[in-house]
Amino acid sequence: MSPILYVAIIRAICGLILVFFLPGYLLSLLFIHDVDIIERTVFSIGLSIATTVAVSFLLTALQRISGAGSFSQEQITVSLSMICILQLIYIGVRQDASSVHRP
Repeated sequence: MSPILYVAIIRAICGLILVFFLPGYLLSLLFIHDVDIIERTVFSIGLSIATTVAVSFLLTALQRISGAGSFSQEQITVSLSMICILQLIYIGVRQDASSVHRP
């Protein structure tokens, strides 16, 4: 197998995780407590799909308002990545704040 094929496979796996799992998993960590791993996984997939659709609609609306052309795959990837990074930052800050207030 050629190295280009390996890169394509790794890129596809990372893309699937970014679109179908990671945003929803982070949202479930933020808002849904006291669930087991199977429920969190199911919530993660559903919330990730909803997040991806919402980001796509938002990008489409913003580009129609601004008069630009259609959005690209890179714009969706960057938007979802930024959402995940912001969620991770919020989770980290929230955990630090909760550990400070514990006696």
